[in-house]
Amino acid sequence: MSDFALFWLLAAIVLVLVVAGSIIFILRRFLGGKTFVTTAQTDAAEIKAAYAQAGLLVKSSLFSSPSVTGTLSGTAFMHKIVPGTRNSPPHAELSARSALRGDFSIRREGGTEGFFKSIGFAGEAQTGDTEFDRTFYLAGISPEYIRALFSDAQNRDAVRALFALEFDRVELRDGRITAVRRRHAQLLELDVLRSALDQFAALRPTPAAMQVTIQGIGGIATRQIDTGCVIAFGVAVAGFMATTVLLEPMVDGQFAMFEDTWHPALVAYLPLFVATLVALRGRANAPKELLMIAVFGLPSLWVGAVSGAMLANQYLDPSPPQTVRVLLLRLYASRGKNTSYHFVFPPWRKRRSNVNIVVPIDIYRKAKRNQTWILQTRAGRFGYEWIDTLAPQRTP
Repeated sequence: MSDFALFWLLAAIVLVLVVAGSIIFILRRFLGGKTFVTTAQTDAAEIKAAYAQAGLLVKSSLFSSPSVTGTLSGTAFMHKIVPGTRNSPPHAELSARSALRGDFSIRREGGTEGFFKSIGFAGEAQTGDTEFDRTFYLAGISPEYIRALFSDAQNRDAVRALFALEFDRVELRDGRITAVRRRHAQLLELDVLRSALDQFAALRPTPAAMQVTIQGIGGIATRQIDTGCVIAFGVAVAGFMATTVLLEPMVDGQFAMFEDTWHPALVAYLPLFVATLVALRGRANAPKELLMIAVFGLPSLWVGAVSGAMLANQYLDPSPPQTVRVLLLRLYASRGKNTSYHFVFPPWRKRRSNVNIVVPIDIYRKAKRNQTWILQTRAGRFGYEWIDTLAPQRTP
């Protein structure tokens, strides 16, 4: 397969993945959510009636899942059903403002967490309560803050009570405490809602935790790492797609820069991976963060950097045009959903292989085999020659 055919194939694959992912997300978000809302409305009629008696109004519509806001037991809250996605089933969320500061998440400890802890890669704050530490997995920016907060027996009891109410995760973010229930993704019974809010209120700052807060809770949160990797991936995809639209044909092929840099990039990837491994060691969410950086972050840096260099090679090229007269060896159309039209020229200068470029259909129609063409080429900012213009040589 020629460089250009491979180039357009990869571009088409990326485009299909982006479009398909968007369509699947929309369908699952709206159609899946719609089905879930219908089921929830049928199964939760009594719950909604109890909410109404307590003065709480459940809001829902065709394109939104059930939600309710209000004040119960003296605590203002928000309770909603989050529709399922491809990677996450539907779940119920309950959140309220909290006097606690810092970030943390608590989930039941499973085999994966235990394994990474046993090999010393993941590190978890220990509260001193053996049973609590064995049952729950605590993660956050500052292990010192988590340790100081949950060394308090009342806070540990509040966490136990929330999980006894069948919540699967409890987290604090930006001064808001949230409990998530996945197994029964419907509105909470009124007494469960009230009990959960009581436990929210029972979570209290401790003097030791406040001291850690005063000294400063620094570090990078897992969500910040995830966001950075997603942004890097998006920039890389956008940069690559820009090269398919904005660049003129390159003499050595549109993938020449990728082909020339993949080996150095791989050599650089290994020490960067090791450095990331060392930097994350001891963090509670280290395995998840390492996977995100290794799969999305580091490769995206390479793709984004090469795409930017390809654009700079053309748009920042100060070299003057050079004229090349060359014989057209053959021309062909690559049929498919989007037909592409190709010219094949013999090599010139130091090239070893034929030059295969994609041209517009109006230029393709002017061509004949063994016809002499005049090409205006430029050297490229980084030495990757590209074709500025081309036209058939006029015969006298």
